[in-house]
Formats: sequence, structure tokens, C-alpha cells
Amino acid sequence: MAISGALNFRQTDDAAACGTIQACAGESAAVNAAGRQCTVGGTAGTTAISGIQLPASSSISFAMFQLNVGQIFVSASNWDIRVNVTTAAVLAGEWTHTYVCVLNSGCTSIDTIGSAATSQDLTATGVKTHTIAVSERVIEAAESVYVVCEAANSAGSQQTVSITPDQLIDTSAFIGGPFDVQAGEIFVAGAVESESFVAGAATAEIFVAGAVAGGLDV
Repeated sequence: MAISGALNFRQTDDAAACGTIQACAGESAAVNAAGRQCTVGGTAGTTAISGIQLPASSSISFAMFQLNVGQIFVSASNWDIRVNVTTAAVLAGEWTHTYVCVLNSGCTSIDTIGSAATSQDLTATGVKTHTIAVSERVIEAAESVYVVCEAANSAGSQQTVSITPDQLIDTSAFIGGPFDVQAGEIFVAGAVESESFVAGAATAEIFVAGAVAGGLDV
């Protein structure tokens, strides 16, 4: 479910800047794996990534989505990762795990902020959704978030699937981020004289990105 004010990233037809890599996932990239860029307000993809190979009796990373937006603050909450399966596997295929990785500017995985199992049927077409919990982190401007989806094929023969990168990824990310914390003060990029007083806090000031002079007593 979308979080009010948080960034939602649209899957596009543009290739992921870092390509199709394993990143922080447990399995390597499939042959013909989908690796697509996701942007805020982007144009939904229309071209299917066809022939993604799921090897017999094994697991593989079949879809990757890279999120780039500059510095963002990820709050600890849930993300909705969606995959639109437009050609289904015939005998077997299941989306089994999702990883939310952080890459540096060299496309090397430096952190994992989310990792969870799921059970999404790839033998039927349609939009599959995995809701995954992520941990709090500031993503620096030179870093990016990289989502990896893994699949398992229990059949004794190779299966293939196709996906169309046209879905939203609902996140708990916000532009800016806390980067100077002293004596109960949190300063967030782009702040303008906004104070929030939180129950139990002693002289705590929270300056929120884009805020205009206003107070909130909780």
C-alpha cells in the first residue's frame, strides 16, 4: 500500500544503469533476465522482456529494478514490489524471494535493506505483488536502490517467462534525509523553518524537506 508523501517509482523500458547483476541476492542473474530502470513520474514500459530462462530444478534471479533519484531517506516500513507476468511458465515457476539492495556508484552491492521470502505463481499471467519490510537508511546521491526478484523452477526442464516493466514500486522513501543529528535535532535537506514537537521529546526540533513555517504538537 502506498505511503502518503512517499516516492513511487515507475518501471520503464530503459535498461538498468547497472545492468542485470546478482547484487545482494542469493542467486545469479538468469539468461535474458529483466533489468530495468525505475523513475518517479516515469513512463511505464510497453515492451516485454521475453524468454527469461528458469533453469531446470534450480533457482535464479529473474527480474531486477534499479531506483535512482539522488539522496533519499528510507523509513522503516513496507514496500510493494510488483511484477507483470505477460507470458507464464508452462510446467513450473514461482517467484520465491525479493532483495532490496543498495549499490554504490560502481554497481557494487554495499548493503541490504530488505530481504524476504514470497510465493507468487509464475505459471499464470498477471500482476504479482510482494510486500516486503525494509529498514531505515539514507541513500546517498551517488548510491542507488536495486531490487532483485528470485524464482524457482521445480520442473525437470527449463521454463521461460516474460514480464512487461510497467508497474509501480511503492516505497517508504522521501527526498532528502537526516544528515546532522545533534541534541535531538534532525535537519533534512530543503527545510524551511518547520518545527514538530514529539511526545516525550525534550526540545526536539524536526525540520522536514520542503516544509513551510508550521508547528505540529503530538
